[in-house]
Amino acid sequence: MLILLTASIPGFITGASIYGVSVRGMEHDLREMHQKQIGERVANIDDQLGYLEVDLSHWAFSPRFGYPLQELDFVYHFQETWDISKSLVILEGSHPLIRGVNLYIRPLQVGEPPVLFNTGYYELKDAERIADYEQMLGDRRSIYWRTGRAAEESASQTGLAEGPGGSTTGSPATETGSLIGSPTTEVDVPIESPSVANRPHSEPSSARNRSAPDSSASMDSPAPPDMPAPPDTPAPTAAQDAPLMLIHQIPGGSTEPFGVLLLTVDRAKMVNLLKTMTPYNAGATFLMDSSGRRIVSDDRAAEDLYDRLQEEVRTRQQMRGEDTFLWEQGGKTFAVSYGSFMRVGQGWSYVSAAPVTAITAPVVAMSRTILTISGVGLALALLLSWLTSMRVYSPVARLLSRLGATEQGPGREDEFGFIERQWQSAQRESLHLRARLDDQLPHLRSGFLLQLLQGHLYAYSEHDLRKQLERYGWETEGHQYHLMHLRLTGYSRLSGRFPHGDENLVTFAAANIVEELTAEAFAQHNVMNFHDLSLCLIVASEPGSDVIEPLDRLAARIVEMVNRMLQLQVILAISRPLEEMRRVAETFMEVERASALSPALDQNQVIRLGAHPPSCEERAGRYPFAVEAELVQAMRSGRLRTAERLAEGFLDELLSYPASHVQIEQSVLQLLGSLLHMMLQTGSVPLRLYGGANLYEELSQLREPDKMIAWLKARVIAPFMTEREQRAGEQLRGMVEQTVSYMKAHFATAISLEICADLAGVSPYTLSKVFKQLMGINFIDYLTELRLAKAKELLRESELQIAQVAESVGYQQRYFNRIFKKHVGVTPSEYRSA
Repeated sequence: MLILLTASIPGFITGASIYGVSVRGMEHDLREMHQKQIGERVANIDDQLGYLEVDLSHWAFSPRFGYPLQELDFVYHFQETWDISKSLVILEGSHPLIRGVNLYIRPLQVGEPPVLFNTGYYELKDAERIADYEQMLGDRRSIYWRTGRAAEESASQTGLAEGPGGSTTGSPATETGSLIGSPTTEVDVPIESPSVANRPHSEPSSARNRSAPDSSASMDSPAPPDMPAPPDTPAPTAAQDAPLMLIHQIPGGSTEPFGVLLLTVDRAKMVNLLKTMTPYNAGATFLMDSSGRRIVSDDRAAEDLYDRLQEEVRTRQQMRGEDTFLWEQGGKTFAVSYGSFMRVGQGWSYVSAAPVTAITAPVVAMSRTILTISGVGLALALLLSWLTSMRVYSPVARLLSRLGATEQGPGREDEFGFIERQWQSAQRESLHLRARLDDQLPHLRSGFLLQLLQGHLYAYSEHDLRKQLERYGWETEGHQYHLMHLRLTGYSRLSGRFPHGDENLVTFAAANIVEELTAEAFAQHNVMNFHDLSLCLIVASEPGSDVIEPLDRLAARIVEMVNRMLQLQVILAISRPLEEMRRVAETFMEVERASALSPALDQNQVIRLGAHPPSCEERAGRYPFAVEAELVQAMRSGRLRTAERLAEGFLDELLSYPASHVQIEQSVLQLLGSLLHMMLQTGSVPLRLYGGANLYEELSQLREPDKMIAWLKARVIAPFMTEREQRAGEQLRGMVEQTVSYMKAHFATAISLEICADLAGVSPYTLSKVFKQLMGINFIDYLTELRLAKAKELLRESELQIAQVAESVGYQQRYFNRIFKKHVGVTPSEYRSA
């Protein structure tokens, strides 16, 4: 009812609201839309002009326009002259914005006339035009934009060089007008006479200025259509009507250029490109250079509108830079956007004015119409209120549908009450899942620490281990860790108290006792139950805290409670403080070994590692398990240098204790056994790998520790690594052979690197790298060679059409012609005819 009542407000209020609010709102929206569209169109224009700059620079750096060009006899070497003309034609057709291309070359010999190429070859005699080109050549910039000043100053000048036989190389129209503003196009003009073409190669280069023996070599011709206008054509009257040119000195990058490449932009196409900056046929769009002069405009408005808009923009640029504003002019409102972008040599500005009044006029008319028909507004309001209510209710209906609401008749629950109830239910479920996650988090942490104790996480870095433990709820920054190993003894005397084989129950009870006592002393701890009358407790202490006394009190209480409640004795070993989590597995072996090697006394024992200096026997009995594990992993992953370094580290750790020669020998023999066991696990056969040699006997004959490790690296590690690389190479070679076979069988289909990688079971990067390494050619080039070889065969031996040949080798005809010409040097039709 509220929506119905609101929609029934008299129509004149609705009309007034539309007129007072909507029109301004539309002006604001159109202004923002215009600004967004301008940004996209300006980026397109910037890309198009940038392409011209890059393309012209590419040609300027081409070896074809190098220093040998200055010394070339263009008449005698007619083929090179013809190739230059063709290159300019290719450049002219490389982009739709290019109207024409000129090449000016300063002669090497003093007194010789300069040469001008467009699609033909001319010698310049006009001093003013030569001076204009020399001004371009003398500019300190190697590439820059310029408007056609030459078109205004030399429209009435003529200066034609005499061609062979005394004829001119062009009509008066050919050599007048703007040099850099209007391109010229060769129209059936021979570049030299047959007599010149057949001249012996020993003729001196001065033959360039000789006259041809007959008039057939005359280069007289009517003015080509794209040449500058004849003298009676009026010169442009505005700077924006002058041609827009891009100039690059040649050779590219040279400090002593001898010529210029001049590219003229097609003004009509440039204007069409500018028109895309405004979505309507009315309005005005133009570009200005850094001095505020218009370069090109779309000619859709009166000249005075451009002048006033240009002055307004220049004033605002001094205050704000880029901006968008509404501009009132001649009873019309324009949304004006302006900004700048950089071109080589200077900055350009763009201005676009789109009419807003033409868009808002229908809205104003609509508001007046609503005011005149307010009498029928009630009926219209009823309809609109129903449509509006349905539109407003549709999101609620979709939400109810997703929540599973069903129709329940007239007395069904209120929609928002139903949504609230479902929200509360989802919130309760979220809290329940969070609680379940919190319950499982200690088990996840315990599993992670158990893997760490058993040495399964040696591939993790210290940073990764700490980060993972933080995810499980522990703070690790600056913390140190202690391990406590408990072994219960005296279980055999409790036959009447616990059933036989009930060690799990006893260990579980002891773990609960340790958990409760440790929780009172340390916030971060974890108890791991091994179910064999042994436990391990890991405790994390805050940085800077003294935990020796708390650990001693905790150990005493654990011993006391286990004695009293389980009537068992405890052998408890406490580790040294750990700063690195990577040493947890190694430290666990130490406390476990200390607990196992304790004296067989029928009493409680608390052993603190590091509390007293170890005896010689204790130190000599140590074995570097952690180094052994890292060495085994390095050999598994094929890291030869790392494996050799770890072998040396193994010996260094053995020698850090006063061990006897026998103990060192036994440790190295143990390491040898571990390495041979790893080889069997990876699929290698040590008996075949080492030729049936008795490695244990060879090692036992060595007496010096350094020779033992050197023998281990050269006799055991190196052969295994070599065999591993060979096996990997055979697998990769087989993978490449399989890929090549597939390519030969399916090259006519839509084959790709990704498809072949999926078939080989590797990533595209791996296949591409291995393919190039083994075949000496990358994947796509090999596929192209296969297809072109088959295409050549079909062109030679079949009568298939070019399109059918292209389809037979997996190409579309248009792309096939281009790639065939690129790789073979001729088109498919030329190849077949040859």
